[in-house]
This record gives sequence, C-alpha cells and structure tokens, in this order.
Amino acid sequence: MGSSSTEVSTIVKNWREHPPASYSLKIHSFSQFENSYSSSDDKYQSRLFSSGRYKWRLIVYPKGNEKDNGSGFISMYVEIDSKSLMVFTPPTEVFAEIRFFIYNKKENKYFTIQDVEVKRFNALKTVWGLQQILPCDTFSNPENGYIFEGGQCEFGVDVIVSLPLTNWEVLSYTEKFSNSKFSWAIKNFSELKENVQTSKSFSMAGKKWFLKLYPKGDSRADGKFLSIFLCLDDCDKPKDDEKIFVQANFRVLDPRGSNHFQCQCIIQNYINFWYNEQHLGGGWIQFLSLPELRKVYLDKEDALKVEIEFKAHWREHPPSSYSLKIHNFSELEKSTALSDHKYQSRLFTYGGYNWRLIIYPKGNGEDNGGQCEFGVDVIVAPSLTNWEVLSFTKKYFDPKFSWTIKDFSELKEDVQKSNSFPMGGKEWVLALYPKGALEAHGKWLSIFLCLADSDKPEADEKIFVQARLGVLNPLGSYHFEYPSELPKVYLDKEDALKVEIEFKVVSETKYSFTEADPLEKDWVQLTPEN
Repeated sequence: MGSSSTEVSTIVKNWREHPPASYSLKIHSFSQFENSYSSSDDKYQSRLFSSGRYKWRLIVYPKGNEKDNGSGFISMYVEIDSKSLMVFTPPTEVFAEIRFFIYNKKENKYFTIQDVEVKRFNALKTVWGLQQILPCDTFSNPENGYIFEGGQCEFGVDVIVSLPLTNWEVLSYTEKFSNSKFSWAIKNFSELKENVQTSKSFSMAGKKWFLKLYPKGDSRADGKFLSIFLCLDDCDKPKDDEKIFVQANFRVLDPRGSNHFQCQCIIQNYINFWYNEQHLGGGWIQFLSLPELRKVYLDKEDALKVEIEFKAHWREHPPSSYSLKIHNFSELEKSTALSDHKYQSRLFTYGGYNWRLIIYPKGNGEDNGGQCEFGVDVIVAPSLTNWEVLSFTKKYFDPKFSWTIKDFSELKEDVQKSNSFPMGGKEWVLALYPKGALEAHGKWLSIFLCLADSDKPEADEKIFVQARLGVLNPLGSYHFEYPSELPKVYLDKEDALKVEIEFKVVSETKYSFTEADPLEKDWVQLTPEN
C-alpha cells in the first residue's frame, strides 16, 4: 500500500470583535478606491505607522496582486520601512506576527486571517503578506456585509514584533550536517614535547570549534591516558545565558582500518556538561591508554589520526515573560490535589499589567528525575491609535474654475500661473506653458494642476484628484480638451485664451496627535470637503 503526505496549512482564519491594534484603513467609497489606484500597480499604500520600535506600511490590492497569484482576491501585505532597519549597525532583522483584518458590518466583527509562522523582515525581505485574503466577489457583494452604507469598508492589520532573541526561549536541534566529520593527523606523535596539541579551527552548526589533545594526558590522567577535548573557538564564545549542547563521537583511527577506537561523547548524560560562557570545552580525560595507543594506533610514520563526528547540536535561550522551574514534577501533582489540581504563579508584570501563570499538571514525572520547566510569553495588544479614513468627494457646489490668459500671442514668460483657488479643502494653482514644457519641444501647449505652496502635503500624505482640463472655444460651438491647433481656433478676437478645469473627485487628508507622543501623528483621516 502506498503512502501519501498532506501539507499542513499554517493559515488560520477567525472572527473577533476587537479592532486591529496596529493600523486601520477605513474607506468611504470602495468603488472609487478601486478606480483611483488603477494607475499605481492597483495597490494602495498607507502612511507609515509605528509598531515595536519600527515603521511599517499597510499595502492593499483591491483587485488582487496578479504578480503573486492573487487575481480575483483581496490581497494585503505589510512592508517594513527600510530606514528602520538601518538604525542599528549592522542592519537588524525583525521577527513579527502579522494578522490582517476586514470588518464585516453584518456580523459586527472582524474577519481575521494570518499565517501563524513568525515572519522575518530584513534588508532583503521587507514585504510579507497574503495574496488571497478574500474572493473579490464575496467581498464586493453588499449582502455579505463587507461593503456597507453606500460603499464603506475597513481593512486593518496587527503587527506584533517579537522581542529580541534574549527574551525568547529558542531551542534548536540539528541532526543533519552536510559534513559531520572533522579529521586531524598529529605527526611524529612519539616525539612531541609540548603538553598540549591544538588542531586548526573548523566550522560545524554555525560555530567555530577546535580539538585539544594532551599526548601524555592532562594533569588528571596521571600520564597513563590520552586526553582529548572539543572546544569552542574564542570568536564564538556563548553569550550571556546561552547554552550549547553537543552529542558527538570521538575516534582514534586504526591505521590498518580494522579496529577504530571510539568513545561516544554525550556531554549532557555522562559528564553533565553544557558549553556556556564559563565552560568552553568538554571531552575525555581518560580517552585511551597510552600503552595501547603506541601499540596499535600509530602508523608507520609515527602519526596519530583523530576524528570527531557530530550527531546533535542544541542551543537554548530563556523565555521572555515568566519561567516556572520544577525540580520534582510528581510532588507538584500531589501538592495541587487540594487546589483544583492547579498551580498559580505569583503575579508578574508585562505590558503595564499584572499577570499570573496557571499550570494544570499532567504526567507522572518519571523522566529525567521528574524535572521540567514551563514558561509563558504574554503579548499585549495596545489600543488602536493608528487610523486612516479614505473618502472621495464627488459632488461640489461649484466644481469648475476658469482662467483667461490675455494677449496670449505676446507672452514672453515661459510659464503662466493662475490665481489660487479652493477645491476639496485645498488651495490649487494652474500652471500653463504657452510654448510647451521641455517635453513638448515647442509644439504643444502644456498645462498642469498644482497644489499651492500653502497646502503642500505633509510626510506620507496623499491626495487623489480626478478632473477634466479643457480649452474653451471662443465661438462656443465645442470645446477641446487636447487642442492641436491652438492659435487657429481657440484664441478670441482679443488674443485671449480661456482655460477651464472641472473637478470630479478630490480626497483630503487630516492628521491628529496623541497625548502619548505629540511628535508623532498617530492616525490619519481622509475626509471630503463639506
């Protein structure tokens, strides 16, 4: 019978009432939102927001990211600001849990979706996300509740930045190595004068190591045994609280190839040894008797060949929030029999709140003397302070602005500017080049809509405008939006040119400040002109 394996998905979907804690994007007209970003890779990029000491940006593809197999779905991503990574030297790596939100008015809850694997952000990988959040047909159908009240919707994200590595318990176990062996030949062994011989350094499991050999044994071998040790190189000394466990086989090779002498060095079990900042070497004091060594293991050239083969490699860091160490698990079970079979830790503080770890012990504690350890990491989601509300104004009391340029044929200046005029809560100016801008090569009229200097956008502020520019026909028969024969048709009897702009859609951005950090804008609201 054949066997098959099924790939386990790490994508988790859920519903929750609590809004996103990191950032929320509220849109007043989703159809206009789709149209407004058709010329920018069909994506919307939010302003930068802060989470875990870093700057981030929410990216939404309302029609799906076709380049990432997201066509027909809402696609959402998070991008870390590359400048945030450059604060530290060398540039840092950031690990974060990412959870995306879409509000459902019908359920009055947020649909949430996340990849439960923690994502690594660095200079080479600044964007992570999900290309198939929700089918576009499901999202855009008002009966499903994601689009409500005339086209409103809301997207959000939680970016939960993992604490630095020293605040986590990370236990890695390596059993497979591309080359698990290191061999060392000590020549002229019988003539060695030095008490200790040291091999060259070699790499294994991301660390530098070397072998240390005492030809006549170290001071504890009484000159009767060969002593050999595996040591960490000085450049790879463990950090504070870092521990490294190694399981390996030491061998002295038989030059005839028939009877190698080996001893399995299981440091944890036999000599209770972990590599740490105080103990950088471990091995065997009485590895092989010297008489047997001289009789069997030296080749014709008086060389001794030593080999080490790595079997396993461990590294460990403590938990970040609280750790409960138990020296006798069976006694813990007995002691909690009268307290609902649970153990409650003392209170500890995290994120400005007090917490308690509660353990319901199960198991007989017979393994390894009954010792075990429990821990917890508490991640506090802050209240939502980062907002962005995107609105589009489509109705204006007077959406048009007209401008007459007199004595057009006699103009000497390269550029003409209109008076400023208000629209959508901003001041605007028309800039006209009678002989064309540089790209027009003197053959075309060039005209531009510009924001007045008094209303320059703030950092990360975006304003979308949809408008129609036209040159008016003085005879009144028809107007042409892109005239090709300007002097012949569109100048009146007084040599005046009349230009008109009609606004269709304008968005406006407003910011507010939080009391906690008056120097940082904590939410964004894009609202229409009343």
